[in-house]
Amino acid sequence: MDDIYDIPTEEKRLQETRSFDKTGDSFKKIIIIERNIKPRRDGKGYLTIGLRQFLLDPNSPDL
Repeated sequence: MDDIYDIPTEEKRLQETRSFDKTGDSFKKIIIIERNIKPRRDGKGYLTIGLRQFLLDPNSPDL
């Protein structure tokens, strides 16, 4: 699996969320990764979800 579609380290997570931190808006922030995972929200409310579930579950943005 290519790490470009995953978030294996805290450094990568910070890289992926840095732009979210700068927006200052109330839109949902969703990080989509290649592997299947249990969807989870971090302390800032950012949703991390697997690509397959994001595409196939019509309710995925509301998790």
